[in-house]
Amino acid sequence: MVEDIKLIKHWDVAHFQDTLLLTFWGFISDEVRQLLYLQPGGVLPAKLVTASNELLTAIASMNTAFMMVDTKSMSAEIKRLDDERDSLLRGVKQMVAAFLKVSPTGEQHVAAEALQQSIDDFVLDPRLSYLLENTEITAWLDFVSDSDELTHAVELLGLTDSLRRLGELCAALQSLISERNSEYLRKKSMQQRFRRKQSEARWKTFVLVLNAAAVMDDDEQRYEDFVNVVNLKLKELRRLMRHTRSKNPRKRGVGIGKPAIDPSLMGGE
Repeated sequence: MVEDIKLIKHWDVAHFQDTLLLTFWGFISDEVRQLLYLQPGGVLPAKLVTASNELLTAIASMNTAFMMVDTKSMSAEIKRLDDERDSLLRGVKQMVAAFLKVSPTGEQHVAAEALQQSIDDFVLDPRLSYLLENTEITAWLDFVSDSDELTHAVELLGLTDSLRRLGELCAALQSLISERNSEYLRKKSMQQRFRRKQSEARWKTFVLVLNAAAVMDDDEQRYEDFVNVVNLKLKELRRLMRHTRSKNPRKRGVGIGKPAIDPSLMGGE
């Protein structure tokens, strides 16, 4: 009976956010390739092989579309500001380190120690993304400006102008990143939307065909491992996104409640 056969359930991914769907597609690509690789030629129905290959192609096209938009959104001006900010921050760090070496005692040494400690307390790492690094540097600058001791240390070491310029660069970079992200969201490419819809349609077809193949196959365990890991992954991703889901109840439909089966593979109409 169909009830006793493992089928892909709750397969609808239309409500997944783009990043979550891309994560799922990466997982599915690996699993589908493994399914095709492990089964000897001629064992899998031709329609399932075709659906698998079409799904893999659609997923690859969606990945390419999203990567293309991400690359184009990286403006030369953001890169220029980032380089200038990193260079200035590197200079500030070198100045503080130099004061620690050349002033082993005295007020300048105490000031350098205090500044060095504040630097160590934050993740001021150029390997971070533009936004994360900028956020961390801004937080450090705010921390310094809120401390009378650190503000005095900055003045004593002659770093006031450098930190002021660093703040200006961070503000300019933050503004440009926000503008870029807003533009990215506002002008989300038609190609992205089209490729996503296409991958969802290919996924639906694949599930319909695979579920039907699982029902018709004499070997009830042929697809069991694949179905189990897919259902588990879907459950895991839904659990991750549960706290961000809309409070409005969605209608229960095909792909949300009962498992879908392609009737054409079962001799149905």
